[in-house]
Amino acid sequence: MDFVHDQLIDGRSFGTLTVVDNWSRECVLLEVGLRLSGESVAQALNRVSEGRALPRSITVDHGTEFTSKALDEWAWQNSVSLDFTRKRPVTTV
Repeated sequence: MDFVHDQLIDGRSFGTLTVVDNWSRECVLLEVGLRLSGESVAQALNRVSEGRALPRSITVDHGTEFTSKALDEWAWQNSVSLDFTRKRPVTTV
């Protein structure tokens, strides 16, 4: 699960939440919005769960939407583990 960001012609930014099943490569969800929060991510995942079983874990980065209390609470309530990617060490050349 991750975000893709772009900009409208009037300069406003928007984001697209992308959820892909790593096993089947199926795009499970595309959620577009001008402001997507941890709460809106949780709501989108609730809609997904109406039509399919939730996974045991979801891989996410350390973005604020994914580290939010709202998404943490959603994950706990739905027995889904949030599998955070490891931060890469900063290297200097």
